[in-house]
Amino acid sequence: MSGKVIVVNPNGQVSEHPWHGPLHEDGMPAGPFGLKFLQDLLGGWLEGCVVEWEGVRRWGYIDEEGKMKGLADNMVATKAMASLMPGDHIAGPLLIWIP
Repeated sequence: MSGKVIVVNPNGQVSEHPWHGPLHEDGMPAGPFGLKFLQDLLGGWLEGCVVEWEGVRRWGYIDEEGKMKGLADNMVATKAMASLMPGDHIAGPLLIWIP
């Protein structure tokens, strides 16, 4: 079972990271290694969100403490969010899961 994670950094750089491991029923990386894989890519605690990426709604993750940590604003991630409060923004990287 495999998939990949797209990482969208605040500077606009996008990278892909393959996942070859167990998946939950919902298709997300499973087990403690799946969680560690995502946390290592993000650099913090995961906050789940829905994003619009390449015309498809997908699961995404942001650092739940990104603003408190003073991470850089991520305008690409902010635009990709399916719903945000008016005036809100994403700080730090955005992870997008693609099964």
